[in-house]
Amino acid sequence: MIGDDLGVQSGEIEFTVTITNEPDKIRAQLVKNGVIIANERLKEGETSMQFRDRVDPARSDWYRLEVLDRVGQALAITNPIFVNSRQGGRRARP
Repeated sequence: MIGDDLGVQSGEIEFTVTITNEPDKIRAQLVKNGVIIANERLKEGETSMQFRDRVDPARSDWYRLEVLDRVGQALAITNPIFVNSRQGGRRARP
């Protein structure tokens, strides 16, 4: 859930994005610690997409989703989702 702290995670995690407004004209980007790691256009007739990433339990990370229109203007930017932030290390800054 957006804004959550997922606690300690290891291996692959998956994010599912559902778009309900004009989904054939948008692009979604998954950002990890400030770096775009996935950039996908929603295919015609689809309303959701999945992103996957591998996490290291020794590292604190954050993820954010950015939804852009066809010319690159931001339609939505989510609050971060934190992973492994309770490991005692420093949390990466969003």
